[in-house]
Amino acid sequence: LPSRPLFTVAYLINIFTLESQEHLQDPLFMTDVAARIAFAAGDGSSSLHVCAVVLVPQAAALGLQPLVQRSLVRIPAALLCFATVLLPTCVACMCNERWLAWLYAMLLVPITCEVLMPVAQKHCTLQRRLPALTQLRGAIALQTAFCILAVDFHIFPRAGAKTLTFGRSVMDLGVGCVVFAGALSRQRQRGSSAADATRTITRHAPLLLAGFGRLFAVRATNYHEVHSEYGTHWNFFFTLGLVAVATPLLAPHSARRCALAAIGLLSLHQLLLLGGLTEFVRSAPRTSLLSANKEGLVSLPGYLALSLAGSACAPLLHNTHILSKRLTSADAPLPHAREATQRMRVLLLLGTSMWLAASAADTYVESTSRRLCNVPYALWVISQTCLALALATAREVVGADRVGFPAPPPLLKAVNSFPLSVFLLANLLTGAVNLSVDTMTASDTVAAAVLCAYMLVVCAAAVALDDGAPMRWLSTRVFL
Repeated sequence: LPSRPLFTVAYLINIFTLESQEHLQDPLFMTDVAARIAFAAGDGSSSLHVCAVVLVPQAAALGLQPLVQRSLVRIPAALLCFATVLLPTCVACMCNERWLAWLYAMLLVPITCEVLMPVAQKHCTLQRRLPALTQLRGAIALQTAFCILAVDFHIFPRAGAKTLTFGRSVMDLGVGCVVFAGALSRQRQRGSSAADATRTITRHAPLLLAGFGRLFAVRATNYHEVHSEYGTHWNFFFTLGLVAVATPLLAPHSARRCALAAIGLLSLHQLLLLGGLTEFVRSAPRTSLLSANKEGLVSLPGYLALSLAGSACAPLLHNTHILSKRLTSADAPLPHAREATQRMRVLLLLGTSMWLAASAADTYVESTSRRLCNVPYALWVISQTCLALALATAREVVGADRVGFPAPPPLLKAVNSFPLSVFLLANLLTGAVNLSVDTMTASDTVAAAVLCAYMLVVCAAAVALDDGAPMRWLSTRVFL
């Protein structure tokens, strides 16, 4: 074996890959894999449609969930959240533009009732994590968990599936939102000692271990995968793990410097893409370990820049004095509501400006590409996340009083507390379903039943972990 650890890992991966690729000589197997890969490819959608889908869980949490809670007080809170927040979210992912408009028309009634007659809710005091941010990250995790299995069924529209190279879709938004929302929740620590670096690496080591676990599991089971997404060996967990480790170590302490670092890194990344990296990713043969994982490696600087941008925007959420002057009981009857209103205005302004910038970059620089994580994609992710967070903050505006902000929906809070455990379980269940059910030929009725049972299991596991189940030690925080 080679003496250097990195080369040793690469050597073992190549040996394991060669030993597990005997099935590639089977033409029937290759035909099935090609059909599944082609089926998983998305056609792309408009930014407006993607935004409408992403906002559904926040709209449901704002209006539908409190309205039903007011009428059915004896229903368990987690089950109520499943029916009033998660089900509309899942339906939105499978709707076309026409049915999505009808869904919003139905949600508009409870939203209006809640704004005019807000129901008394449990409140939480000001904490490091704002309820709106917890609500957003829980919704992102559940929406991602639903889509990774739903995309394998015909009931899921191809407009929502991941695009091959260029384009925008609901699933294209997933990894970018996870990275940016995680950075928003992260508080930069003063000092950069060796102990802090060791603590950061240790804290996020489970993500890298999950990446290796997924790699070997996919190879061992001959599970189909789209190499053009991250590469032959690279996967979602490697990207999240490396970005989570690098961001605290590289991010400047000043928010302004952090923003400049994000702009500089993203600009350099885009210049390299235009200088030849885009063509390398699109057409270079996979003849080495580097070229075999070109998508994951080339997009990594873009995701790191996106994470730095989130760290730069975090003070806008956590430091209330940045948004407005000090509030007193004399000039602010509801100081928490006023604070949330200021935060919502900033998020709306940031989201709208990033939307316009993303549209301009998509037209004049390069088409939006999750595969490359280029400038248009990063700006698009920031705009969609900020707009969704603004709508989540509207729930704070409506429900805030002198005690504090309304607590986030319990199911979303539970999922946000244990995102890695929930996502690992979702991946395992997705693999089990695909290995036991022919998803490409399943009827819509079978698909709906399987997806409903699947989400019930995922949500039940999250609630069990949040209640203090024995498996709590397995969890870690993907977003931190």
